[in-house]
Amino acid sequence: MHRHMSCLALQEGACQLASAFPSYKVTSVPVEGGLHLKSFMSMAGASTIAVGQSRAASAAVRCIQDQGQFSYQFVQVPDDIAANCLFINGTLVLACGEKFAKSKEMFEKQLCGTPKIYLDASELNKVDGALTCCSVLIN
Repeated sequence: MHRHMSCLALQEGACQLASAFPSYKVTSVPVEGGLHLKSFMSMAGASTIAVGQSRAASAAVRCIQDQGQFSYQFVQVPDDIAANCLFINGTLVLACGEKFAKSKEMFEKQLCGTPKIYLDASELNKVDGALTCCSVLIN
């Protein structure tokens, strides 16, 4: 079941986020497909975003490039779900498996200096889950 919020609710949420963190620029990125933004993109480094190749992912990249205040490097991978990764203390945690072999190859090629840990997320994927769905990052 997918819940879709109204534009007004999303705008109000963005305003609240901007109020809570006034020293940071907040840019709303519309999600045209998928459950949420991390369904097809997530941080893969301090200034690097891993992104899938779906139409929704491409639209989000354009929005970030056009409206964002920060310049990001994008690592595009063939599989949207493989772009759902965790960047933790300088290490990139990624889903692995035969299903994401081409995405793994792209990560290895484009982020060769970044340490990586590959985890089997196949059971999570069966229920539309991914690595960020079962993670709580605490500093």
